[in-house]
Amino acid sequence: EYIALKYAKTVLNRSAIYEAQVLSPLGGVDVVQYYFTALMLLVMLFSGILFGFLYRKENKAVEQKLKIYGMNALSLSVIKIGIMVFYLWMIEWLFMIGGKLLSEKKAFAVLDFSGMDFLKSGFFGGLLALVIASYFHMVYSVGKDYQQGTIFLLLSNVILFLSSGLIVPKAYLPVGVQKLSVLSPLTLLSRFQLDYLFGQLSLWIVGVTILLFMIFVAVGVFFSWKKV
Repeated sequence: EYIALKYAKTVLNRSAIYEAQVLSPLGGVDVVQYYFTALMLLVMLFSGILFGFLYRKENKAVEQKLKIYGMNALSLSVIKIGIMVFYLWMIEWLFMIGGKLLSEKKAFAVLDFSGMDFLKSGFFGGLLALVIASYFHMVYSVGKDYQQGTIFLLLSNVILFLSSGLIVPKAYLPVGVQKLSVLSPLTLLSRFQLDYLFGQLSLWIVGVTILLFMIFVAVGVFFSWKKV
């Protein structure tokens, strides 16, 4: 009995090792929150294929006429990005409101949205929509036509999701893919989204997100201008 008690005490004391530092393949966030944001990003990114109509040949003719009246590549890019931002922002609000309503049902009590600030989430959600819309514009602008742009977008989305660790947490990915995920824009956007929905945003991540938006816009406007 003495030996059994001594062994139990030793085992319980060792638990302090795990209390000192919590290691999580999800980056220390709740698993439900992690996959909720992952699903939201998945829907937002793959909704990009619905915006191919903005880059059809029929719209190119309209753009040519608008350019005659003084509209340049930047102005046309702003219009297209603005249209996409509106729909992306609506998707975010549907997810946030739906998540909040479900969390109030006993059957979905695992969804904890009690700490969500809708004003903050709506504002920074608009920034996320802006970044994703500028990414869509960049990819479509790189393609020769909207069909090629759609293919590029699908391939890019698949690569981003597989390398970012949103479907399979980074801790379970091969070492090479883990290193690649650090450079993935989607890894940053996922962290940004998790922080404004369920945590605290840092100035660093907001600044890098804005920088990412500026890069996407600059590349998109450049390729739009090249097509003129």
